[in-house]
Amino acid sequence: MIHLLAFACSSEPATPPAPPVAPPPVEVAPPAPPVQAQQNTPWAIDAAATTVTASAHKVIGGHDLAFPGATGSVAIGTADGALVGLDVTVPIATLTTDAAKLTAHLITPDFFDAAAMPTATFHATSVTGAAPAYTVVGDLTIHGKTKSVTFPATANVSAGVLTATAEVLLDRKDFDLVYPGKPDNLIQDGVELKVSLVAKAP
Repeated sequence: MIHLLAFACSSEPATPPAPPVAPPPVEVAPPAPPVQAQQNTPWAIDAAATTVTASAHKVIGGHDLAFPGATGSVAIGTADGALVGLDVTVPIATLTTDAAKLTAHLITPDFFDAAAMPTATFHATSVTGAAPAYTVVGDLTIHGKTKSVTFPATANVSAGVLTATAEVLLDRKDFDLVYPGKPDNLIQDGVELKVSLVAKAP
């Protein structure tokens, strides 16, 4: 009995465990706002200041062609002023050359058939690079035939005016521009197309 009392007196009550300490709150940064795609602004092509020309060659000599009156628009990035898009429509019936007889013949069904296919068009599907040097890829439609073409272009923007130049070598047969009969053999397939374009800010 004495032993039991001694044990009871020597035993102290157990210390209750300390309550768990809550971890400090974790500050979560607010989500970043979504990245906004760059907005593009269309600038109208200045038809009077824009030129579209082509040089066609024969076994002996050649001819220069001009297509006045091109219309359309270029897309300019509002964030950086870069060229990001291009759409051009070129009237065929306005064609002029250095020979009146040749001009009249080229717009007939033997070549461009301007009555049935009155325009040529270009729509850029990709524009890469930065001012002043770009690479343009797009769909060129001439004489009812569409072909993807790639070419370098130079473009600059100053005081709300874009000036651009480009050259591309085309194969006329890709667009079914073939003169019936043996005379076609005297015409070289390659045609040099040159564009000097001016567009103005809205």
